[in-house]
Amino acid sequence: MSLSSPCRTKNPSYPSLPSTSHKADTQPSTQEAYEKAVKTLFSSLDRAESDLAKSTGPFYFGDRLTEQDVRLYTTIIRFDAVYVQHFKCNIRDIRSGYPNLHKWMRNLYWNHEAFGSTTEFTHIKKHYTKSHGQINPFAITPVGPVPDILPLDDEVPAVKAVAK
Repeated sequence: MSLSSPCRTKNPSYPSLPSTSHKADTQPSTQEAYEKAVKTLFSSLDRAESDLAKSTGPFYFGDRLTEQDVRLYTTIIRFDAVYVQHFKCNIRDIRSGYPNLHKWMRNLYWNHEAFGSTTEFTHIKKHYTKSHGQINPFAITPVGPVPDILPLDDEVPAVKAVAK
């Protein structure tokens, strides 16, 4: 698996996704600030979903793994496990609200050892829930989602129902 030139990362979806996810997770001090950060984050997710719908796949820019895939993966793989509940980024989750992002993420996780073998969901969840006392003062770590990541050939029940 080779990584294509980082010059291919000049996509408008990428720069705002990680930075807006962190804006949503830095405990906005007002309802207005929270809503602005979350809406910006979901606008970026919508753009990434649209880009992946047009991609010839399986990677973000088609048939070559790029820096875009590597950087975006770190945000998307943590989204359902942490961002939805911990940072109140709950307009949609990746599993049921973004079919192309979900498929892309699962492809990287299950088909490319460098992604799957370095993703530790227990660590991801515990890091966020144990280190953000201002957000989670009792350091409670959620059990779900279960499973942490769906198999390549499976979908959540709501997506299955729509696909029928």
